[in-house]
Amino acid sequence: MTSPSLPEGARCATHPYVDAVYLCARCGSFLCGECAVIATDAESYCTGCETELPGPIPWEQRARVGRLRAFGRTALAILLAPGTFFRLEPRDKSIWPTVLFGYLFTLTVDTVDLVRAVVVWQTDPMSRSAFVSGFRRGAQHLPELWDYADAAWALAEFGGPIGSPLWYAVWIGVSAAGWWLGLRLVAGRVPYREIVRALSYTNVLAGFGLLTMWLSGPAVLFFTVVLAVWGSILQILAMSRLAGHEIGRAIGAFFVMLLLLTLGSVAACAVPAFVLSMAHL
Repeated sequence: MTSPSLPEGARCATHPYVDAVYLCARCGSFLCGECAVIATDAESYCTGCETELPGPIPWEQRARVGRLRAFGRTALAILLAPGTFFRLEPRDKSIWPTVLFGYLFTLTVDTVDLVRAVVVWQTDPMSRSAFVSGFRRGAQHLPELWDYADAAWALAEFGGPIGSPLWYAVWIGVSAAGWWLGLRLVAGRVPYREIVRALSYTNVLAGFGLLTMWLSGPAVLFFTVVLAVWGSILQILAMSRLAGHEIGRAIGAFFVMLLLLTLGSVAACAVPAFVLSMAHL
């Protein structure tokens, strides 16, 4: 059906010998049936304008539907239908809004944890003494570390919440590097920024860290394992799109990434221990 906004005899802007039947809802260009793209909002757009529209990911539609609503819809889509969500093609040119989306979950948990630490610090002085005693027992073979027991307690209680942006940046940077190498080996070159974007969306599970604050004993271990397995599945689904929608390649890249991070962790622990042992020879 010809758009009622078109003047009589209008010609397509791209094909001037063809009658226009659509009007671009964004720039107003005259379009023929071959040039027009009918978007999900049932409006017609030229190719250039259609690519500038927000994608199907709710978070990328936050300017139109509202940040809070887009945030909630995106989180629910990741949790309830991750296979479908991670097949969607992002359109945001910048990855920073997505990085912020992921960080909001970490920030919420760390803010609650900081409040808890302050309350414990103010109301339960014995917790500090118990930590210091346990720290010294654990470091009985390295008495030179005993003087750092108070600093270790402060780092354990306040280091995570206060250093939240840094820890999040380190996690996403190191994890993305591992995934980049893994995907490079099994699926070819993948843009690092797109890996960061995908990992940011998988961080939705960090919000469940609030539950572990109310658990103790075996329940904490069980819930931690469940979150680790669930998080791994989300990451594999997220990376499968970057691996050409081949889940097998994503799984292969996952194990390569795990191997690389394990080797890096071992080196990070072994080098300081070696330096300390050599210093006391």
